[in-house]
Amino acid sequence: QNMPFNKVILLLGTVLAVQALPAYDELDAKLKTYDKRVRPGLGSPLNVSVSSYIISMEGVDLDLKEVVISMYFRQLWRDERLKLSETVKLRDASDIWHPDTFFANEKSLVTSDHNQFVRIVPKDDGGEILWSQKLTKRLAYICQNSYCHFKILLESFSYPVEDIFYSINHGEGQGFLFSDGCFNADYEGTLKSYRLTRIEPEIKEVEVSTNVYSALILDVGFLYLGSDLNYCLSLSQDI
Repeated sequence: QNMPFNKVILLLGTVLAVQALPAYDELDAKLKTYDKRVRPGLGSPLNVSVSSYIISMEGVDLDLKEVVISMYFRQLWRDERLKLSETVKLRDASDIWHPDTFFANEKSLVTSDHNQFVRIVPKDDGGEILWSQKLTKRLAYICQNSYCHFKILLESFSYPVEDIFYSINHGEGQGFLFSDGCFNADYEGTLKSYRLTRIEPEIKEVEVSTNVYSALILDVGFLYLGSDLNYCLSLSQDI
């Protein structure tokens, strides 16, 4: 007698769950002696490789000269203590050490940025950790005629350059990318059109008080096209 389809699906799900357990059991065992207060790679600076994708421009305030963007923000590093036999995924980074990267020049904005995941991939020298977050940020911009730009300044909050340094993730599909399209934002009852045109990253060191920190600066350009949506749609990506 044939087994009902819903029972087949339930049985298959149970088998897959049982097969997946050993990888997480291995991680749980390592976390019992893992101190998330201690950064990986003690004795030498830790490389945190960064990439991002700007999804949209949520809003532009023409009076305050502020823009609100939505973006995927990804950080990649190695942790020698988390060498596993299989790849695992976590819902967040709360159980492991993770960089305290912050947006040094962001404006105050109340958000509920909870969308994130962590992936740990086995490597010879430990676990390669990818932490991906979906974030919303408010930033100041400046314009010259219709050509505008804003900067994103990323730094570690507490780790100086001898502990953490940032780099650009040049892996496949990584780097600093943006959605090629027109964004419409309501301003005082009228839709205004904008289009992202470029992102130029720069790695530098900044001196704050008595310490020097690694910093990543993104210079993001966009066009302000007023209410002319048709003109926005006619533009090519490489304007």
